[in-house]
Amino acid sequence: MQFPLPVFDHIRDKCLILINYKLSMGVCIGLAKAFRNDPSIVHSFIFENCGITDEMMAILLQGMLRLTRIKSLIYRRNEFGELTAVLFSDVMKRYMPYNLEELRIERCDVSKVGLQILLEQLANQNYLRRLALVKVQIDEFAALRIVDFVTHSRYLFELDLSYNHVKPMHMQTILEGIAHKSFFQVLNLSNNFFIDQASDGQSGFSNQFKILKAYPTDRELEPNELVNPDRIHSEM
Repeated sequence: MQFPLPVFDHIRDKCLILINYKLSMGVCIGLAKAFRNDPSIVHSFIFENCGITDEMMAILLQGMLRLTRIKSLIYRRNEFGELTAVLFSDVMKRYMPYNLEELRIERCDVSKVGLQILLEQLANQNYLRRLALVKVQIDEFAALRIVDFVTHSRYLFELDLSYNHVKPMHMQTILEGIAHKSFFQVLNLSNNFFIDQASDGQSGFSNQFKILKAYPTDRELEPNELVNPDRIHSEM
């Protein structure tokens, strides 16, 4: 099927890849209509720095929910508000084999309520295998929800919580939650608050963990640079 919108030239192998491609409300409405007309046109998305507002993403998601499958959704440097969060939650509710496997929300303008709505859905049934919440201002409530999700998920094998303010006590609980999961592969906790003060005055990571390897650069990490829980090491 041929589509008149130039944006469809950015579909590769059923993935719509839009990087530094500024969208308008009109284009979002056109995309949503196309998703309804052809439910198999795409199953994966990358929206990076597209100028997407909460209202625009809500329009896109309403159309995306008509797709046969949504496999992967990568959302970077856009707005993430309450409307987006509610519809993201609807996407995560899908059952196998039409479920969302990968969700990455990275460096977005995230509203506190929007993040809470999304994390509430994490506590419910979902089939996520990869989750990234990068620089989303994780607070106490968010950290506890993530801990609960990691502990009880039967499918998650990759988690990226880099560039947040996760406290050492919550990091320890996350590590304990994945310790018994033989299928877990990748954990990235870089650029968080890794150091707390041990009773002996030395820097420590609670009573069991020292400093996880941190990455001070702002670039994208290579796969072999991510922290694997089997290779967690300490620095004295």
